[in-house]
Amino acid sequence: MALQNLPVVLAIDRAGLVGEDGPTHHGGLDLSYLRMLPNFTVMAPRDEHEMVAMLELALTLPGPSAIRYPRGPVTERPVQTATPLETGKAEIMREGRDLAILAIGQTVWPAMEAAERLSERNVEAMVANMRFVKPFDARVAEMAAKTGFVLAAEDNSLIGGLYGAVCEQICALKTDKPIRVKGLGLGDAPVLHANQSQQRTLMNLDSAGIFKAALELLQ
Repeated sequence: MALQNLPVVLAIDRAGLVGEDGPTHHGGLDLSYLRMLPNFTVMAPRDEHEMVAMLELALTLPGPSAIRYPRGPVTERPVQTATPLETGKAEIMREGRDLAILAIGQTVWPAMEAAERLSERNVEAMVANMRFVKPFDARVAEMAAKTGFVLAAEDNSLIGGLYGAVCEQICALKTDKPIRVKGLGLGDAPVLHANQSQQRTLMNLDSAGIFKAALELLQ
């Protein structure tokens, strides 16, 4: 598919943490291995509304694409006015000067909740819904770097996924300003059996975990 640049859409179920399906079924490696493939567009929706938009976009692309989405029922959210879906472009969901939280898929809404909690501590966090790990929005990496503190949150391995893409982009920036980067995601070990909520808490991928990681990064 990649070699021939075929217009095939991979719809990948059970992305991230799968709860009671057990440790054999976690989908926490796909952002990493798909990001390595030439010609691929790799997406993860924040919610059901974005899932529909990504499917519609994928059907217009000239080459292969992958959309990864989690196990379980849809979490109902109020329909929000989103920026138009454009290949490789992230969505800035919240402006902030002190810290940038770059999130994708299931971590986007917890990141927004964490940012609201940070605001109560007089910490204003920018939140970006990255949408794509490939192509990657280098514009957002540059905006994030201006804060000096960048937190990347994903329900994927920290090896080669969103965190890897963020680090690559920031390393490529021409700046003398020190930038601290921290990744929240799955480690280099299996995630044991539990329900999805417990697993997200264990891996600090819920709003409380992102809030705590942001404060630690700033300190």
